Amino acid sequence: RGDRDLGVRSLPRMCEVAVCDRTLLPAAPRGFATSLDELAALPVTPARTLILENKEGLHALPELPATVAVHSGGYAVHELADVPWLAASDVVYWGDLDTHGFAILDRLRGHLPHVRSLLMDRGTVERWRDLAVPEASPAPHVPAHLTGPERNALDAVRTEGLRLEQERIPWPYVVAHLAAL
Repeated sequence: RGDRDLGVRSLPRMCEVAVCDRTLLPAAPRGFATSLDELAALPVTPARTLILENKEGLHALPELPATVAVHSGGYAVHELADVPWLAASDVVYWGDLDTHGFAILDRLRGHLPHVRSLLMDRGTVERWRDLAVPEASPAPHVPAHLTGPERNALDAVRTEGLRLEQERIPWPYVVAHLAAL
């Protein structure tokens, strides 16, 4: 029945990680999952941490100098702010272009004000609008921590009821923007 009286510990939240520069953790696999506590204890100091909303993009990332990438865990993304090496790095968030993606970015930036976003602008919405689908359940969240370009993109997806998932954006376009970081 799942009674707590059995003495069984609850499972930790697992974070999926991609080490995009193998020199940062040479003995570790490129991709792995670990608890939040173990993530915080990793002996790594990346110059950049890339946080992705969806796992598909995490596993497809190319080699990126001085970069570690982490799956956000959706609305639990703020928990990553407690990872010291992550918080000390240049943090870049890449989420879906929908109301939930911007709500997650807003939550993260509320804990890590220096977070930058990737491909979460109106130009990306306009360029790949034909790949968007209707957003069935928009988030009612009113953001307080978005930049002007992010708010502009949010206004576009909210007004038009769009949902452009990050993994639908053509990979060569993504890779070109990753290289520009």
